[in-house]
Amino acid sequence: MAATLDRARARALHPFHAVLLAGTIPLFLAALLSDIAYAQTYHVQWTNFASWLVAGGLLLGGITLVLALVGLGVGIALALIALVGAGLGFFVLSNRTSAVESAELLAGSERLLALVPETSAERLPWPSPFDAMAARLEEWRGRRAVVLATGDPLNYGVGRKLLRHLPIDEIRFLTHVSAFSLAAARLGWSLPDVETLALHGRSAAAIEVAIAPDARILALTAGEDPVREVARRLVARGYGGSTLTVLEHMGGPAERRASFTAKAVPDDAIADLATLAIACRAGPGARILPRIPGL
Repeated sequence: MAATLDRARARALHPFHAVLLAGTIPLFLAALLSDIAYAQTYHVQWTNFASWLVAGGLLLGGITLVLALVGLGVGIALALIALVGAGLGFFVLSNRTSAVESAELLAGSERLLALVPETSAERLPWPSPFDAMAARLEEWRGRRAVVLATGDPLNYGVGRKLLRHLPIDEIRFLTHVSAFSLAAARLGWSLPDVETLALHGRSAAAIEVAIAPDARILALTAGEDPVREVARRLVARGYGGSTLTVLEHMGGPAERRASFTAKAVPDDAIADLATLAIACRAGPGARILPRIPGL
């Protein structure tokens, strides 16, 4: 995913501008009536009234124009953040490539930054914790900045975190295929029939509520510890025959897939970021928990 500081979208007419523009209507209308009165009476004072009224209308219209131009300049300076979703094949897509090549600021993990060819953009590795990035958003206003990340920005991605600090009107979402969609495509699973969750930075206990006979689960993981903990919990619940599939680097040249049962997890290393697919198979005496609250 790339987040690009882009030009502001067209906005509705500002209420104050609308009031000023509305104020010109009675002034010009009154000037017309003054001209009609002059044509009927030939009193020169009516021409003076018309001149003053026209001048007032032009003044209000001029003020509105100046304010609108100032607002346009401010809108361009403040810009928007466009979150562009992409997988590991990010740089073969022309619109993503264009965003990166035109960026003045480029932020992301060291792994993703290493995939980007050298440009004139300033490079900013992800800060830790991520909230430190929010303090830099004000510094990016008016500049073309791109934030790189993997996956769908609104599916357990950076989009939710940015929305804590920016209003929706300042963010443009251009989503891409999520890790869940890629995994479902690899396995031939229908996403509406699959339970999805994230174990990245969360306790593996979150998997408990999803474990059920014949259930299919997709979970985002970080490293091998969550995978082993999920396998342990499956075995403890009587689902040791469940098939676990680890999908790594999907969409990239290093894509890898490994399948095994919960009771026979291999010692192979697992990528820092991976997607775990679980096809639950209840054994004799499996403990089935209800998914509704109560006794």
